[in-house]
Amino acid sequence: MAFHNRFFRQARTAFIAGAYYPALTAACALAERILNHLILALRDDFRATAQYKTVARKDSFDNWDLAIDTLHAWDVLLPSVVEQYRHLRDVRHRALHFNPETDNNDRSLALRALGLLTDIVREQFSAIEQRPRFIPHKTSVAFVRKEFEAKPFVARVIIPNCRLVGPRHRLKGGETTPWIVEDEDYPDVEISDEEFITLFEERESG
Repeated sequence: MAFHNRFFRQARTAFIAGAYYPALTAACALAERILNHLILALRDDFRATAQYKTVARKDSFDNWDLAIDTLHAWDVLLPSVVEQYRHLRDVRHRALHFNPETDNNDRSLALRALGLLTDIVREQFSAIEQRPRFIPHKTSVAFVRKEFEAKPFVARVIIPNCRLVGPRHRLKGGETTPWIVEDEDYPDVEISDEEFITLFEERESG
């Protein structure tokens, strides 16, 4: 989930140092890199779609409309992320195509770009806030909904960064040490998402 964090940190550091145009261009470049990463990682799962033939033979994509529309059609990007990407596309075009106004508003454009990219990353990748792919519940951890496990974005991006746990598992560690999962042996039965959360919350309250 943190694959692009190092470059994102560098873009924010450039802004803090007053290098607004480098921060602006870095935020736009990283946003484009994420679009490319998602298409290349997921396109084989969408071979039967009309969009596949437009992205099947390319190794990179600099046409933001093509990339955004393709991922939107594949139901990969959340609707709010699609909107934010389109706003960031407009910022990118103003910044990278010669525009004398950029000489005077590079800071505000950089701040806008970094803010939009922050929202994109948080809303598309975060497990902290409730998203359709996670089971709704009252605690601060995230569990993938069963019906979403086979969806390409979840299967290839979310689940490889998860641990398979039961409702009575416990986490130990964190902060300065890696998380360790302690779990129990369970009966060989399948339960619903709602039953899982009920058992989990009972364990939490107990």
